[in-house]
Amino acid sequence: RLSRIVGIRADLVGLSWNGAVIGQLKNIAYYANAQTRFLLMDVMRRLKDRHGSNIHLYCNTTQDLDFYTSYNRENLFASMNIGDQLLRVARDVVDACEDAAIAEAKAWERKIGCGYNFLSVANRHLGRGYALGGAGHPRSRISEDTNYLRMVNAYNAHFAFWQAEIEKKRLTLFVGGPREIPPIARAHGLPFRTLAGSKHENFHYWARNEFLETPDFEKAFQDVRVSQSDVVEITRPYKLVGTVARRMTRDRSFPRLVSQLARHGATRAYWRLRGYEKGKNYFVADELWSFVRRWRDARRLSGPNVKSLVDLQDTPFVFFPLQTEPEMSLQGLSPEFVFQHAAIAALARDLPTGIRLAVKETMLGVGRRPRDFYDQISSLKNVVMLDVQGPGIDVVRKSKAVAVISGTPGFEAAINGIPVISFGEHALYNFLPHVQHVTDLANLRPALKRIFDGSIDLNRSRLDGTRFLRSVMEASFDMGDYDYVKLKNYDSQVVEDAYQALIDSLEIIAESRSFA
Repeated sequence: RLSRIVGIRADLVGLSWNGAVIGQLKNIAYYANAQTRFLLMDVMRRLKDRHGSNIHLYCNTTQDLDFYTSYNRENLFASMNIGDQLLRVARDVVDACEDAAIAEAKAWERKIGCGYNFLSVANRHLGRGYALGGAGHPRSRISEDTNYLRMVNAYNAHFAFWQAEIEKKRLTLFVGGPREIPPIARAHGLPFRTLAGSKHENFHYWARNEFLETPDFEKAFQDVRVSQSDVVEITRPYKLVGTVARRMTRDRSFPRLVSQLARHGATRAYWRLRGYEKGKNYFVADELWSFVRRWRDARRLSGPNVKSLVDLQDTPFVFFPLQTEPEMSLQGLSPEFVFQHAAIAALARDLPTGIRLAVKETMLGVGRRPRDFYDQISSLKNVVMLDVQGPGIDVVRKSKAVAVISGTPGFEAAINGIPVISFGEHALYNFLPHVQHVTDLANLRPALKRIFDGSIDLNRSRLDGTRFLRSVMEASFDMGDYDYVKLKNYDSQVVEDAYQALIDSLEIIAESRSFA
């Protein structure tokens, strides 16, 4: 009798899980992303065919809307909408009372649980000033024309728009979209999912929030067991990094620079003639000058002007990889700490005598730095600048420790069992024993001391790193040959895996709610 009761109870819980998942799939807000547009449309098609989901499409521009209209012959989308209210409204001249706008903003901040200024850090237009190491990034019309009142009014309009969409369309799930969407989704208790790279080969997962967090990696880590014979080491970068590196290497030549300037100038002229919205975003002169800066700085940061890894073969060092600014991987994933120059100065200050700090620029960061940025770093006596062309993974493997805010080298070091100093609050590997999450630069010295006095068990670190890698792979799905360049380079199995991973991520929520 007891087993029968337990069986019935298990069936009821299963129904509760399935019912919760089906409920979450009823009315989906799908915010299209250009790089995954075909793949995710196929995932949405599966959701509609298998669950009867109503797919409400959102995109940024009228040109995007025209594109998706041409792919809506099967009536995949229940509605098609412009979702970018934030930047569209930021362009408008505000004819409103500042006191009323601020009062409305305070009400929204209480509802969503965070402030507008904090949200703006990750917005490359409204928060351009927070890209402290990215002053060379092209200026946009929005970044230059939007004053404080316009920004406040734009956020008010953004949250009012999504509040109305949630109520009118009875939205039950958000898939994709800018980081300003998850706060309003959370305020309504609605799940948010966005496709994110797992930073290993071509594995991906469905992140739960704007910081690309997931509980699945740590959860899987608790169940994974490995032995010393299982230990592996990452020796090459993941797929997307290789694609970017090859492109940046091509861009170093002067003929390539001339070609880029001509092609980009012609493209911008075409966009303006056709009236495309994307043709009005950035100042053309700034964009063209950025190509020159990139070409100039790439030459400056390579060859005899800087050190190579061979020059450090007999020198113990901590590796600090610079990150692109402004960029999602820094301001987006670590709005609490975006101070790269301060981190470098603090590390140089607190390193033990005899240890160097090796700083390496990232390919995509070249050409964006403030004037004298590299000279200031190089003037620190225990700091060396490394060749930008050298593979970052090789530097990681030779380092005594890696200090990072939110970049990929921290992930690679964690897997290879190398001690990590993590300044970022949302790194998915922060829970590992050999990763030290430093929330205050005043606490940096004890973290470095622990690394260099032998307090960290490196044998255990290598085991934990392998456990973490297996956990990432178990909690992710493989996108095969998809490379964000050839956007239709995937097969039906990739679509099925992406779909099933999305469903699985929602079942976890259903499970936690069933037992709550």
